[in-house]
Amino acid sequence: MPRRKSEELFVLNLLLVTLGLTYLTEHAGLSLALGAFVAGMLIAETEYKHQVETDIRPFTTCCWACSSSPSA
Repeated sequence: MPRRKSEELFVLNLLLVTLGLTYLTEHAGLSLALGAFVAGMLIAETEYKHQVETDIRPFTTCCWACSSSPSA
């Protein structure tokens, strides 16, 4: 059976790894930000780091636009 290259499943897998590590660090009594940092470091060390950067670019742009908009 050939392996399918699904961009959506790849992004979902990244999200699950990140959320899983943040949950584990929170459960250990550490901060959520530390868990996200560790997840980012782990993902950055894989052979897929360039694909990760390409896939999450729209999300970072959206988050940046939302955080820089003036609040009412």
